[in-house]
Amino acid sequence: MPTLPIECHLEIVKYLKKDHKTLFSYLLASRELCRVTVPILWSEPNLANPKLVQTIILGLSNKSKKIIKEIVPKIKKRLLFRYTQYITIITGGLTVGISKLIQSEEKFIDYYDILYVLVKLIIRSSKDIKILEIDGYERLLNKEFRALLIYAIKHKKALVSLRLLNIFIDVPKEQKLLNALSKNTRLRSLYLLNNRLGKKAGETIAQILLKNKKLTSLNISTNSVELEIQGVEALAHALSENKTLLSLTLSNDSLTSEGGTILANALYNNETLTSLDLGGKYPNASEYTYFNKIRMEGATELANVLRENKALTSLNLSGNRISLGLAPLLDALTTNRNLTSLNLTDALCINHKLTWVNISYNHFGRNGSFFVETLIKNNTLTHLDLSQNFNSKIKEALTEACKNKVDNTMTLLL
Repeated sequence: MPTLPIECHLEIVKYLKKDHKTLFSYLLASRELCRVTVPILWSEPNLANPKLVQTIILGLSNKSKKIIKEIVPKIKKRLLFRYTQYITIITGGLTVGISKLIQSEEKFIDYYDILYVLVKLIIRSSKDIKILEIDGYERLLNKEFRALLIYAIKHKKALVSLRLLNIFIDVPKEQKLLNALSKNTRLRSLYLLNNRLGKKAGETIAQILLKNKKLTSLNISTNSVELEIQGVEALAHALSENKTLLSLTLSNDSLTSEGGTILANALYNNETLTSLDLGGKYPNASEYTYFNKIRMEGATELANVLRENKALTSLNLSGNRISLGLAPLLDALTTNRNLTSLNLTDALCINHKLTWVNISYNHFGRNGSFFVETLIKNNTLTHLDLSQNFNSKIKEALTEACKNKVDNTMTLLL
């Protein structure tokens, strides 16, 4: 029986990319198959596995090993491959893997030191790092990590997604990092979660949006202080000018009603954004510090936008206290049809592009009848989250309205 050429095996291995059990059997078949399989197995490794973290540690230089000597394996093994050169994705799982390793070894060592030397090794040796995600466990970005991030942003040509989680960034001191982000023309996704960018976060991000013309997804969530109106205005201007951004998340950023109105006005001139998340922290969370509060004023302006904007398909306004001032506006609609533009619900009836809406935790009270009308009139919504807004009687009416819709494909959450 003739053997398959190595090119055929390569295609098989690519097809089995997610089937690690079968791929491991390939490692033992022959040297040639081993060489083909290792790059596939290590392209997207589960870095939460402490054994894989140990393997990466073995590839460190002697100088780096001295920094984390407490957890360097005692048994000296010679690695058959330089595995880190094949890694294309660094995820927050690396932090988990390091934590597990420290706990299993019962060693008292700062995981941040380990995280730095391992991320540095991977970035320096990887040929095609595409996604870089770092979870700092609420630590301040130090100069070593800053230099490493700038290096990756400038020199890693395949890098398309950067995610910095729980790393505190002192904006005035990080101009070099922010400039590198502005000048990068390859990043498609930028995720900055809980970085404590401060009041001037809007201006900071606006600079990036105005200069970087390739970003399609931007997530700036959970700032610890209220965004300055000046910063929101700068961000709104950048949003109206930007023609590539598809998804914007500003959840838990202490956005005010004035800020919500300013952002809404920017959407009149934006024809590309398809997803907007202005959600706030849910009530089951430990505190309400990071709630967005666009309230009725901001929601009203968004309602006007939804009637005109033909691009937006996903909107999250959960936890924004929209109920304040909503009742009189809705009551006015019963007698004055000229006020329909002030009603978020009516905007949903008119808008035929929006498919996903989350306005949970806004406590709408007795105004459920207007949402029943929305369910009847709107035939494009596929997801409507109204949870934690109504009493049981209104919930029953909403459920019944949803059941009675012809060709109903909507998921209704109450």
